[in-house]
Amino acid sequence: MNPLVLTLIAAFAVTVLSKIPVSKAQKETGRYDNNNPRAQQKALTGWGARALAAHQNAYENFPIFGVGIAVALATDADPTVGAALGWTYVGARVLYNILYLADQGILRSAMWSVGLLATLGLYVIALLA
Repeated sequence: MNPLVLTLIAAFAVTVLSKIPVSKAQKETGRYDNNNPRAQQKALTGWGARALAAHQNAYENFPIFGVGIAVALATDADPTVGAALGWTYVGARVLYNILYLADQGILRSAMWSVGLLATLGLYVIALLA
């Protein structure tokens, strides 16, 4: 399997798994409202609200990365460089979520920037292929 595809799968897993802290925060309100979860999520405060924001950002960010992977694959960009960029993105997103939950805004934003730069790097290697 192409290493770029592995990074895409890992990034998707990080995106989906970012829901776990949100679910935990919802349950801590006394119940998990499966009939109206968005209203319950909207009422979250503190770390629960940050968990929701991190989760939403993961879904907002993933398509840009996914297209970067697709473009790199389509242009036969260097898979070694692409994989390095992809794993950098995955690591940055994991740290982003942790730092968001820990209320570390500056470091969180730095990890967001690292992820964005790694994603932009995918587009650059595609242009150079």
